[in-house]
Amino acid sequence: MSTFGPAVLTGEISEKLARLQKLMQEKQYVGICLALAHNFAWITGGLADNQIAHSSEVGSATLVILRDGRKFVVAAHSEVPRLMDQALEELGYEPIETKWYAPGGSLSGQLGVSGTMGSDVPRKDCVVADIARLRRELTETEIQKYESAGRQCAEAVAEVTRQVRPGMTERQIETMTANALMQHGLRPTVLLIGSDERIYRYRHCLPSDKPVRKYAMVNVCARRWGLVVSTTRFIHFGPLDGELRNRLRAAAIVHANYLAALRPGRRAADIFESAKKWYAEQGFPGEWEFHHQGGGTGYKEREYILLPDSAEVVFEHEAFAFNPTVQGAKVEDTVIAFPDRVENITTLADWPAINVVVDGKSYGCPDILIHGGPQTEWKDPAAPVKVD
Repeated sequence: MSTFGPAVLTGEISEKLARLQKLMQEKQYVGICLALAHNFAWITGGLADNQIAHSSEVGSATLVILRDGRKFVVAAHSEVPRLMDQALEELGYEPIETKWYAPGGSLSGQLGVSGTMGSDVPRKDCVVADIARLRRELTETEIQKYESAGRQCAEAVAEVTRQVRPGMTERQIETMTANALMQHGLRPTVLLIGSDERIYRYRHCLPSDKPVRKYAMVNVCARRWGLVVSTTRFIHFGPLDGELRNRLRAAAIVHANYLAALRPGRRAADIFESAKKWYAEQGFPGEWEFHHQGGGTGYKEREYILLPDSAEVVFEHEAFAFNPTVQGAKVEDTVIAFPDRVENITTLADWPAINVVVDGKSYGCPDILIHGGPQTEWKDPAAPVKVD
């Protein structure tokens, strides 16, 4: 994971700077300021990090990219040495040190430029610029980093689920999961741990002191190089009952249909509308109303979620994390949409899978891992599950 240094990421960062330059030309900005942690990570290829307080999206430093090509990092003098050492000096940024106790002045004035500045956060001397769209199409090296992060995240979660035993509390499993993710080089940003009846009662299970009896869920979002990986896995002690098996099967078929719909240029609103039919076909009409369905991902847990009026269209090389739920069951993985295929970056060869065929293509969805007995097999007449 240490192979992605400044030299390797030169092309990626140059492409992103070119996207910013194009935006500046279109909007007639003299420069753009990036203070949000996800934009800071994006433009630096994940080499630098301005987020000190994880509860705040606004970081402790601001990058300023001018239309004339100059680049600056504006931060308190206590932050500048670390940021420059992280890679900003090698990436060509000049430091502008401020005093932590002094009020911030006009960036235009500090830089000696006149004209309209764009910013990803409201500032009195700037107009808000839309950066989100620029992040969505992944570069070649971003895909490579995402594949590595996805594999590491999936392996960490699998390690934890195989260690879970009845009697462990949800908080204990939370601790195990956070530790495993960080040992794999990922920073957890969402940790939802549920068990037994709580999985049926709540769509978002914040960890409690309740001990696991038969059924447990590990649901994570974790960040590496600024890129966020999302995945959910379930474990069960002893054979599954038929109703839970049916609910997971339904969620898997809906998830596979989402992946099959990821064609570049397809409207997100149209995919959302189709999902209503997919749920109904599996005998669960209206289930889509109880939890958002996920959507685009990347440098945020969700860059956007699918809605009836979503204006977004699917980009080539865009990352997605869908999370269809049927009460008590959910399927969630992180994938990348290519023109001719969808790559699941959180799948593991040794994790049980439900293979669903949609329009002649097979999509693997995570099954429930069975502890204390043989892995449950689906009893449907045809295998893999086929969807017309």
